[in-house]
Amino acid sequence: MCGILFVDDSNKTFTKSHLSSALHRQTWRGPDNTGEAIFNEGRVYLGHNRLSIIAPEPTANQPMQTDRYAIIFNGEIYNYKYLQNHLRLECSLDSDTEVLLRGFEMIGVSIFPLLEGMFALVIYDKLKNTWHVARDHAGIKPLFYHQTKQLTVFASEPSAINNLISSSIDYSSIEEWKLVRRPAIGYTFFEDIFEFPCASYKSSYDSNPTKYWSPSESSVLLTTESYSREIASAVNSHLVGDCAYTTLLSGGLDSAVITKIANPSMAYTVGLDTNNEFSEAYDTAVVVGCDLKQVCITIDQLNENWKYLTQLRGEPLSLPNEALIYEVCRATQPEQKIILSGEGADETLLGYSRIFEWADNISDFTPVDFLLRYGYCNKIHEPKLGRLIDYIIKLKDGKTPFEFVEDFFLGFHLPCLLRRMDFASMAASKEVRVPFVSKRLISLCYRQNVELRMGKNYINPKKPLRELSRNLGLVGASRRKKIGFEASSHRSTPKSVSYSAFQSSTLSHFLK
Repeated sequence: MCGILFVDDSNKTFTKSHLSSALHRQTWRGPDNTGEAIFNEGRVYLGHNRLSIIAPEPTANQPMQTDRYAIIFNGEIYNYKYLQNHLRLECSLDSDTEVLLRGFEMIGVSIFPLLEGMFALVIYDKLKNTWHVARDHAGIKPLFYHQTKQLTVFASEPSAINNLISSSIDYSSIEEWKLVRRPAIGYTFFEDIFEFPCASYKSSYDSNPTKYWSPSESSVLLTTESYSREIASAVNSHLVGDCAYTTLLSGGLDSAVITKIANPSMAYTVGLDTNNEFSEAYDTAVVVGCDLKQVCITIDQLNENWKYLTQLRGEPLSLPNEALIYEVCRATQPEQKIILSGEGADETLLGYSRIFEWADNISDFTPVDFLLRYGYCNKIHEPKLGRLIDYIIKLKDGKTPFEFVEDFFLGFHLPCLLRRMDFASMAASKEVRVPFVSKRLISLCYRQNVELRMGKNYINPKKPLRELSRNLGLVGASRRKKIGFEASSHRSTPKSVSYSAFQSSTLSHFLK
C-alpha cells in the first residue's frame, strides 16, 4: 500500500522513529505525500507514501479516517464512481480511497469482490482494534507481511519490513529465483517475510486468508467481437485519473492495440543502442497518430541501473528489462503519471505457443519435466526446489497438462511480470496500468477452446487480438513477432547470455 501497518503486542520497543524509518524505505513508491497515524497507545501504526493520481488534493491523503476506520491503500479502483452510486455512499471527495473506506464501513469485506482495479490495502477498526487486509485479483500491486503472535507488519516492499525485523536471507528463494526468476509462491528473499496471496483478504481474527475471486469459464464465446468489446472497455476504464496518461510501445502486438485504443498524444519506446524496436514502434505510432519518444540507453547504463535498482528494492531483480522499464518511465513527462502497458495478453491468449502446444499434446508430466521446459537451467537439483515442486504437484492435481499450464501462467508467471512492472515504474514515481489483466478479460479467455485462442495447428497465437489489430489498421504489428523491451546487447545474442550476466550482477549487489 506504499505504506505500513504495524501492530505490536510484544515487549519489544519500536519507537516512532523506527517505524518512520521503515516507511521512509518506501518513499520512492509515493513521493507526493507521507502520512502517519498511531492508535491503541502506540501499539498500532499506519504509514503511507502517496503517489497522487485520483483526487490529488491534500484532503485525500492517507491514512484516511472516519470515526471508526482508517485506511492505507495502494493502487486504483477503476469502478469507484459506479460503486459510490450503486451503494449510495455519501462521500465528501471524488476519491477512490474514500469510496473504499465508506464501502467497507457499509458492507465490510463484501466490498472486495466488487472492486475492479489494482490494490493492496489495510483497513484498521479503531473501535474493535482489528485489521483487515486485501490484495487485488491478479497480484498487480504487491503486499508482504511478517506475523507472529506478538507482532504483525504489512508493507508494499519486503525491504521495508526487513528494516524493522532484520531477517536473514532465504537461500531457498535464491535457488528458486535462479531457475524461475522469482521465489516460490508465498515466499520472499527473506526468512519470516511472506507474500500475501492475490485475490484474497484476511482479518486479524482469521487463521487464513479467504479467496474472494478466481477465474471461471465464461458463458460468452471468445470471438474477435467479444474480445474487442472487453479490451476496449478495459482500456477506457483504466484511463480514470486526474493526471495525464501515456503508453509504453514496443514493436509488437499487445502494446500496439493498447496504444491504438487509448489514443494518447504521445507514446514511449525504449531499447539499447545496439538492440531496439524503434522503427517498428514508429510504424505503429504513425498508424495511431501519436508522437513517439525514443529512449535509448547504453550497456553501461543498463549495468548501472541493475545496481541502483537492486539496492533500491533491497532484493534481486526479477528480469533484466526492469532497467529499461525504469528508464522509459523516468523519461515520461512529469504530468504523465499514468502509463498503460500490454502485460497479460500472452498469459490469457496463449502467447507462449511452444509450451502451450507441448501441454496440449501430452497426457502427463513430472514437475521436473515442466521446470526443465519452463526454467532457465539445463539441470534440476530437486532437493533445493522442494517448495516449487510441491506447488506444481498441488496445482496440477485433477487437471489436464494444458489446464495446469494455463493456471501456472496466470498464477505464477504473470505475477512475476506484474511485480517487475510495478517495481520498475514506481521506482520512477509512475503508475503502470495493465488493461489485459482486468477480471472480465481474464474470465472471457479462461478455459476457452485452444483453437479459438491459437488458431488451427497452433499457428495463430493470440488469435482474437491479432484479428482485432488488423481491424484497427495495425497490420505491421499483427504480423511481427513480439520482442518487447528486451535487454540483450544484440538481437542475435542468445537471451541466456544477457540473462546470466544480469543474474550475476543483481545477485552480487543484493548479497553485499
